[in-house]
Amino acid sequence: MRRCPNCGKEVNNTAKFCPYCSKPLLETDEKKVKEQSQAGSDKMFFLTLLCILAVAVGIFFYFRKGPVSVEQTVRNSVVGLKNKVGIKAVGIDDITVPHPTSDVSAKQAMKKNNLSDILRSCSGGWYDSEGNLILTIENNTINKNKVIAGYDIDGGFIIGTGTLEIEVKGQPRYMRIGWMQGDAKGNRSTLAIIGPNILMHKKDTTDWKYESVAGVSLNMTKDQVKDILGEPSVLAENGNVWRYTQNKRKKQIGVDVDFRSPFGINDEVNSITLIHTAFNFAHFDKSGLNNNNTLEEYGESSAYSMRGTPRQGSRESYDIGHGEYLKFSEYPHAITLTNYPYEDK
Repeated sequence: MRRCPNCGKEVNNTAKFCPYCSKPLLETDEKKVKEQSQAGSDKMFFLTLLCILAVAVGIFFYFRKGPVSVEQTVRNSVVGLKNKVGIKAVGIDDITVPHPTSDVSAKQAMKKNNLSDILRSCSGGWYDSEGNLILTIENNTINKNKVIAGYDIDGGFIIGTGTLEIEVKGQPRYMRIGWMQGDAKGNRSTLAIIGPNILMHKKDTTDWKYESVAGVSLNMTKDQVKDILGEPSVLAENGNVWRYTQNKRKKQIGVDVDFRSPFGINDEVNSITLIHTAFNFAHFDKSGLNNNNTLEEYGESSAYSMRGTPRQGSRESYDIGHGEYLKFSEYPHAITLTNYPYEDK
């Protein structure tokens, strides 16, 4: 029994209303109150936990995929950090400067039709080694900013450098770029922003990575080369030419991996040279040929698209397709695979 809080009469514990005054009876069972309180506490704890988890997940994806600073993205591209955040395109202010590095007003600007030809051949999206989209070139614009003029053009259609004047929010800004043709269609295999020192390639262009030596192909990064061949036996040219006399499995090879680029950005493989030694087990992976094979065998190889037989001692670069070339100027001592089409000087 219990008492009605309104009239004070004794009533049954299970009664919902007082039979004397008809007032509703309040729940006073301590056990039930405690259970309800505990249930409320449990619910509140669960909701709080869900909120904390939601915030944690939000923070995780914010820093994983969300808006990182463009400046940091460009900096990461330069130093080659891994696991960076991919973005659609960097801000134009971060890859241009407000003043040119030379007096462009004193130099003759590139003809507009020639500038358009170069920009057209470089059209499309350009990605750094980590897969981040850095530049989009289309309709004489870079990242949707109009290219006004070109100055200090050095080189030509196949390979060259130049300073571009770009209109950004009504003001001129400048970008020094370098380009290198990758195939007979005029598409560029390499585009460089000189200054921030960013090398870029077309993400959807994979056929120009064709021939390789001991698993190493052109445009690989230094870390990728180390993963395949290990630490080099000898370093030369300020650490930008790596000579291997053996691979990771201690098998004897004779291979020079050269990271020097025409743009001074020495981050990717620019050429691979097979060195003739008595015990060189290395060879070109696609054709299976090396320094012991004749020039006729190179000219007739079904792996290459050479037009005729290479000439011993020739400084010519022999096109093997896919934007790659072989050089035989030091044959049989050395044969070089490169994406640089010019003749040796």
